[in-house]
Amino acid sequence: MKIAITDSFFQAEEVEKYLEDIGISESQLVFFSEYNECYEQLKQGNVDALITNIMDMSDDMKMLARFNSISNYISMILDSPYMNTINDAIAEIKLDEPMFLSNLYEKWFPERTTVPLTLEESRYLSSLDTLTFAFRENEGYLSHCRDGEYYGIYVDQAKLLCEKLGKQFRAVSIDDCLNGLETADVYAGFFYDRNYAKNWNFGISAPVKDINYYIIQKKEKNFDPASSRIAAIQKFRYTSDYLEKQYPDADFQYYDTYEDCLKAVEAGKADMTIINNYIAEYYLGMYQFSDLSVQLSNDYSHMFCFATSDNDQVLASILTKGLSMITDTGIGMSEEFQEHMFEPFSQENQVVTPVGVGTGLGLTIVKRMCDLMHMTIAVSSKLGVGTTFTLTGEYELAVEESEDQKSSILEESTLDEMKLENHMILVCEDHPLNQEIIRRILEKKGMIVTIAEDGKKGIEAFSQSAIRTYAAILMDIRMPVMDGLEATKEIRGLQRSDAKSIPIIDIKCKKGIDNTNNQEYYQFIQSIAR
Repeated sequence: MKIAITDSFFQAEEVEKYLEDIGISESQLVFFSEYNECYEQLKQGNVDALITNIMDMSDDMKMLARFNSISNYISMILDSPYMNTINDAIAEIKLDEPMFLSNLYEKWFPERTTVPLTLEESRYLSSLDTLTFAFRENEGYLSHCRDGEYYGIYVDQAKLLCEKLGKQFRAVSIDDCLNGLETADVYAGFFYDRNYAKNWNFGISAPVKDINYYIIQKKEKNFDPASSRIAAIQKFRYTSDYLEKQYPDADFQYYDTYEDCLKAVEAGKADMTIINNYIAEYYLGMYQFSDLSVQLSNDYSHMFCFATSDNDQVLASILTKGLSMITDTGIGMSEEFQEHMFEPFSQENQVVTPVGVGTGLGLTIVKRMCDLMHMTIAVSSKLGVGTTFTLTGEYELAVEESEDQKSSILEESTLDEMKLENHMILVCEDHPLNQEIIRRILEKKGMIVTIAEDGKKGIEAFSQSAIRTYAAILMDIRMPVMDGLEATKEIRGLQRSDAKSIPIIDIKCKKGIDNTNNQEYYQFIQSIAR
């Protein structure tokens, strides 16, 4: 097979080495000085294919394979004051819209999102009945095992891959594979680095996830790289190597799991750990880690992929092409479901998330918020296509105020809010809709909210927290397991200095009304937030 390529593209950083790694030898290449020459030779049939940048493809070309990608960067002069601003903005995009770049590519190149299998790949795939994927059991939202079943982002991607490729899905533990108890065709969550893969004798797919990292330490504790103790995981040498290079004078302490690293920081045995955002967010929502602070690392992120055992490049290529088949345009809603979609706990299809089952309360909350603001909400949806929501409201135009007026209003409206801003509030409430309403209102005012589903769990959260962790407790009266009155009595009787002084506020409306449809309830929570 003869492949055309330009001299300049071949000489680009790492291209020659990359082509060698994927089995394309220099003897197969036909060199030209300009891209147009490559294109003309392909049209005339003098070469079988050409290697080019995706942007150069014309409409009469067909993509046979997609290989490596090269990152592009925004450049500016050294010490520019805008560098951190841009880095922070990029980090926000990555966290808020993880699929932003993939969706952007699909928007502009919809016809190039699927790459056909070669004859060799098709024969290979037809010989398989099942694809066995190996996952780690404690990687938070990426992958975790509960009651023998695996859940998480990597697991969902693997299942969708098997569905697209028409194969049965099977999940096993990576630790069992490393100990010789199981075998797997594919390993999830592998670092996207060809040299790293080569050292481990793995083939790798295209990246499936671009992951950022959090620096985690105790709140209000200064981090000194020269004298600090850093918790890391010994077996994940890629991250450990980075940390040891970044902080050469630090004292490294190695643990078996990410949760162990967080526990070490919480207990004061380590000063800092660095963990990817999907794992960190899974654990940091637990009240035992509420005393930890999080900072996004702007200088360390990494792409992850699927890896194939025994350097199986054919399966790696199949996985890459299978990944390109995955699109998400929204599942939409049927006309029948739209008639009652705003009712509490309504779900057309039960949605299973990495931490459980969806509640069906999202649209209920949106509708009630719209009602309180005297807005209308219109819906246009088609099953299998997607949904469009249109919110309409009529309001008087705001009158521009003088600077003195703005200052006066700001001072009046924020004086009380500032007292609880950045303080932790424990909310004991059993109703999921009420929980969500209270959380959103308080977090909007800058408070940090911990939810307990009943009085007993509220006592546990309070008693296991450090002294004066919580600034106040919002207590529902009627709850299962233990009601609010009993829980309040138990908290006041605890042998700790803040047990008798912490404010405990009854969050029922006056006259004992417990009705989430009642506007009085929302106004009461708003008044507490103020």
